[in-house]
Amino acid sequence: MLLGVPLWAIGAACWALAVVWALVWPRRAGARGGRLAILRWAHALVWALLGAAAFVGAAGGPAQLVALAALAVYLVFVAALLTTPRAP
Repeated sequence: MLLGVPLWAIGAACWALAVVWALVWPRRAGARGGRLAILRWAHALVWALLGAAAFVGAAGGPAQLVALAALAVYLVFVAALLTTPRAP
């Protein structure tokens, strides 16, 4: 439980957000190649990993490792977002 909410419910909510972010993504004019892939998929991947961490934690596994992977992906996403020019 986290703040009185079961971890499976948190995981389900995170996976729902992953679906939302897979459909809605920031469009940046200067993004090409790998940077475009990061901007397109990384935010959804972060939420999917956070959901996986919640499910792993509910099962008693090493959720911290999955959560750290989510943090690493998020930092890469933010760096790409901040260094890519905005669309006009």
